[in-house]
Amino acid sequence: MTDTVSPTSARLQREAVLFALSAALLWPFVLVARSALWTSSVGEVWAASTLPPLMLVAAAGWLGTRLAPNAPTLLRRCTGLILLIAPVALAAAWHGVTGSQWPDPAGLGIIAPLGTPTWLTCAALLLAYAGGSLGFAGASAALLRVPRRWVCTAAIAFTIVGSVLAAHQTEVALVVSLVAALALGHVAAGHAQRSERSFPRLPDTLLPALTGAAAGLLALSSGSLSVIARHSPDRIAQQGQVLRVLGPVVPLALWIIVLAGGVGLLCAVVAQAVISLARRRPPTSVTAFAPAAIGIVTGATLLRIVMLMTYNDFRRDGGDPVFYHVTGNLLAHGHGFWDQVTWVQDGRPLASAMHGPVFPMALAFFSRLGGTGYFDHQMASILLGVTQVAAVIALTRLIAGRRAALVAGLLAAAYPNIWITDGTMFVEGLMAFFTTMATWYAYRWHHDHRRRAIVMLGLCIGLAALTRGEAILLVVLLLAPLVLRAKDLARSERWRQLLIGAAVFCAVLMPWMIYNSTRFEVFVPLSTNSNEVLFYANCPDAYIGPSIGFWSFSCQTRYRDEFGDPPGDLAQRSVFWRSLAFTYAREHLSRLPKVVLARVGRQWELFRPWQTIDFAFVENRPKGGVAAGQDMYYAMMLLAIPGTLSLRRRRTLSWPLWTHALAVTLTAAYAYGTLRFRAPFEPILCVLAAIGAVYLFDLARVRWVRRGVGQAATSADEGDLVLPTQ
Repeated sequence: MTDTVSPTSARLQREAVLFALSAALLWPFVLVARSALWTSSVGEVWAASTLPPLMLVAAAGWLGTRLAPNAPTLLRRCTGLILLIAPVALAAAWHGVTGSQWPDPAGLGIIAPLGTPTWLTCAALLLAYAGGSLGFAGASAALLRVPRRWVCTAAIAFTIVGSVLAAHQTEVALVVSLVAALALGHVAAGHAQRSERSFPRLPDTLLPALTGAAAGLLALSSGSLSVIARHSPDRIAQQGQVLRVLGPVVPLALWIIVLAGGVGLLCAVVAQAVISLARRRPPTSVTAFAPAAIGIVTGATLLRIVMLMTYNDFRRDGGDPVFYHVTGNLLAHGHGFWDQVTWVQDGRPLASAMHGPVFPMALAFFSRLGGTGYFDHQMASILLGVTQVAAVIALTRLIAGRRAALVAGLLAAAYPNIWITDGTMFVEGLMAFFTTMATWYAYRWHHDHRRRAIVMLGLCIGLAALTRGEAILLVVLLLAPLVLRAKDLARSERWRQLLIGAAVFCAVLMPWMIYNSTRFEVFVPLSTNSNEVLFYANCPDAYIGPSIGFWSFSCQTRYRDEFGDPPGDLAQRSVFWRSLAFTYAREHLSRLPKVVLARVGRQWELFRPWQTIDFAFVENRPKGGVAAGQDMYYAMMLLAIPGTLSLRRRRTLSWPLWTHALAVTLTAAYAYGTLRFRAPFEPILCVLAAIGAVYLFDLARVRWVRRGVGQAATSADEGDLVLPTQ
């Protein structure tokens, strides 16, 4: 239903549009005045707030079409180009008059003069064309509705004021542009289909492609290089305004492409979502689900990169991260798995199997490309860890549908307990991907009993065990009961498939075990760290006092100060530490039950949960992020209850999901309670919470509809009672 527009209202509309156009045309003068006032070049001012004025120009272009709705398409396009070129010409004239040199726009400048990279200009034109086309499509209908006119006016005002206040703060300018783009895009696309005087409809994929290409090209510039360079100061030399790369170019180019490609892909997905919603295609439809899922994974990647560069940005020069970092570089240079401390301090090779081989080997791939820096490996860790977001979406889609899958993906993307791990270069993110995919293959096998699924299940469990050793529990807790409980298979076939899965699992572990047997005097199935950890968790500090149920490195330090290091290689030393741990546990059996309960309580945030935040420094986690993750964890645990009930009502297996909770509990009872050990269950928790949230939403919606129908029926009955009889 379209509002009736009076002549007075139409005149006011035209005046409002004319005012908006005038404001857009006056924008370059504002920049010049601001530049002259602050004695800075206009190009730098423009570069500090590029996207907001560009969105303003695009908005003014399609608002201007309201003045002449019957104007030829070519004229309307030329009008938009004039609005885009006017600031460029004015800025060029300004520099010509003043004789100043054109500044480097730091990759954010749209007004690229002759001699600058051509693709910057192409990006500007693509983005202007995309924004203008989207605006043309809904200009007439938008201006016919009062609320939409107010949204347009507010968005333009917000863009102008916000860009002026942003000054040279690029981050603020980008936030302003994002808000303005969302508002203007919503207004423009709201009635694109129903507008008779709109711009001819474009193919569904063209506009998102243009938007994504433009945004990606804008990000793929010296601005991205500057952002990356700040985190690799040893590989960048600045000479004036020129940045020179020292060493391999491939890793820096790779991270710039990841950053720019992520921005472009996310913008394309957002544009596609706006079009889909305008055409009444929800994100859960068959055609829109894949782009929505890709957008969630892309957004999760960008979130982790932004957090790494800002909030989660500090080195971890000790502990496990430095082991993975140094070992990855050693492998890339053709060396073996050596002890990182001995190598860094003495340059002497000493065989080590402190951790599993999968994660260092993955980092070695990036090291072979030249990414040997700590920041390079942090970025690689993000790419490896964010895969669990995709695994969460796939698993939830398989067992609960598309709606729950998108909700689960959003939870996994935003869950601090997941993205903090990805940025700290811990191995748990990659392990969680393997365990989540193992669960996916478990459900696939339960559905069709194909041997390919059981092979992949064994493979995923094996890779997870080579990442972190406790994943071996899934053979007993997931693989074996899943196959043996399949009553629709003959007993012989069940045992045959169980042997296939177990054989694949053993085949994955066998090369690592054989390799270790050639280096150590004692048998090392997975890693030596599991033995040493037992001593940290079975000593006076971990049995009494504030750290009960946790671990203490000080126990080992005090022993070394008094007795020195035990003899033998690292594997023999780990066996020695394990024997001390077992001896201490046997001597304090009366306290062991209380300690085990404290470990499990810490694992599930039930025992002294505030200490989880206080002990965040132990693993170099930001306290604020840990606190936010704890709050989100409690909320999702509550949602997991209706999620489990929903699965049971649909007669869908829920125990494969909770198997990970059991494995985490056993690990904590054996070692100690910490956030890292809960990593395999975190993506599963997102799955259960998403299912529970969708289930509760559906219940509330059904009750609301029934309540509305009941009230309508009651009103109708009461109305019948008061009607006068004829």
